[in-house]
Amino acid sequence: MEILIRPPKTAVAGPEAEINPTARDLDVLAIKAHGRMAWQKITGYDQRARVETQMGRWKSVIGVLLSQGSGFNKRNPCRQGTIPNAHTKCPRQRLRLIPNPINRDAL
Repeated sequence: MEILIRPPKTAVAGPEAEINPTARDLDVLAIKAHGRMAWQKITGYDQRARVETQMGRWKSVIGVLLSQGSGFNKRNPCRQGTIPNAHTKCPRQRLRLIPNPINRDAL
């Protein structure tokens, strides 16, 4: 797995970028050649950012239940189910907890 960190806007390539470029130098040169948005699509940086945002949203929904001291999360933590079931006008989904249709006795 490759760690990908976006270089800052003021980043410049190192002194040996022409001869022996590092991964950072290649990213800086690609940004200068194609632009920042094209670099994000080429490297998959935009998709990673979307996944991280979506995971944060799921954690905000599920994390409240897992951190509560109720017996629900102690008895059956695997049966908690969330289903994105309500779409708003904006492209982001609104998530609500509903009973898992497979395990009806979970709630």
